[in-house]
Amino acid sequence: RPAMTEASAAMKRPAKGVKKSHKPTRGKAPGGRVYEVAQAILNAPAGGVAAVIRDALNDKEAPIRRDPRAFTMFSTRCRKSGAWEKCVEIFDAMREQGVETNTIVYNATMSACSKGGAWERALELF
Repeated sequence: RPAMTEASAAMKRPAKGVKKSHKPTRGKAPGGRVYEVAQAILNAPAGGVAAVIRDALNDKEAPIRRDPRAFTMFSTRCRKSGAWEKCVEIFDAMREQGVETNTIVYNATMSACSKGGAWERALELF
C-alpha cells in the first residue's frame, strides 16, 4: 500500500473550524440495541414482527434509528435462519413506519423469498 501523500491526507481532514455534520458509520457496529431487536424479531411469533419493530422505533429510552442498514441486518439474520416470512414482515413494517426502503433491502427480501420457495411473494414487493 503506498504511503499517503500530504495532499491526500489533507483531503481526508476537515478544514479547521469546520465541524462535521455527521458521524461516519460505515464499517462500524450498529449498536447494542439493534442486536437485541434482531433477536426479538427472530423470537417473535408469526405476525408479531411489526409490533417488535414499532416498539423498538418508539422506545422512549433507547429507540433504534430509522436506518435501512439496521433493517437489512434484521432481514439478513431472518433469511439465514430460514425465516423468509419474517423478512417480508420486516419489509412491510418498514413501509408502515416510514423507514426508507432501498435497493439493498429489496434485494435482501427478494432473496429470502426466493430461498424460501416463495418467488411469487417476491414479485409482490413492487
